[in-house]
Amino acid sequence: MQAVFETIARSAARLCSALNCFVYRLDGKLVHFAAADRLSEGEEGVRSMYPLPPGRASAATRAVLNAAIEEIPDVELDTDYQHLAGALTEGYRSIVAVPMLMNARTVGAIAVSRSHVGPFPPRQIELLQTFAGQGVIAIENARLFEEVQSRTAELTASLEQQTASSGVLQLISSSPGELQPVFDAMLENATRICEANFGVLTRLHCDVVEVVATLGLPPELSALWQGGPARVDRHTGLGRVIETKQTVHIIDVTTDQATPSTIRCVLLP
Repeated sequence: MQAVFETIARSAARLCSALNCFVYRLDGKLVHFAAADRLSEGEEGVRSMYPLPPGRASAATRAVLNAAIEEIPDVELDTDYQHLAGALTEGYRSIVAVPMLMNARTVGAIAVSRSHVGPFPPRQIELLQTFAGQGVIAIENARLFEEVQSRTAELTASLEQQTASSGVLQLISSSPGELQPVFDAMLENATRICEANFGVLTRLHCDVVEVVATLGLPPELSALWQGGPARVDRHTGLGRVIETKQTVHIIDVTTDQATPSTIRCVLLP
């Protein structure tokens, strides 16, 4: 989408004989600066003005607000125009913006500026409307692509989880009475699906926890699990799981004050 916006800005500036061309997109609430052509050293200043809510601040925000063509024949005489400093830097006096409409819904805008005062020729405005239509196609294609990618990722993850579960069930049925291969397979699948660096599988006997499988465990952490079955500190993640019988998610164990200092010291770089 970005490449399309930059091409639109470049082509619109050239075909409309414009001093500058600006392309904007709407995220639903705010207008974002997307691309520009023929901007001087003032580009960063223009970028810094956005995002903005639809409104009277600029020709683009007006076009988004009203879903209509908005023309400012002389920015120096327009009391609502808030980008006069940028106009003086770039050297333009007049500007026109057309909305990008998708099913009667505004998704962005394209604006071109000129150094002289006065209305824009109808032919140039028609060209801008053509480019606006191309921008809409780019946005819609990007949206559809993201939806397909997201759906594909969801289906892939679901299939991977089902395959992993099926593999464990097959192992259970083919190895009745043998728990260790099942534990190893469960941990290997869980670690892989979660894209984890290492994993530990424990078994609870009353109040005593026994490590039944490990995968990729660093030596420093492995030493903490040695010594056979033991009672677990209720302040650790595992201890909290046992106590609450709920999933426990610790975002950063090195800053989690409830995590024992022995584990924090091992994990600190």
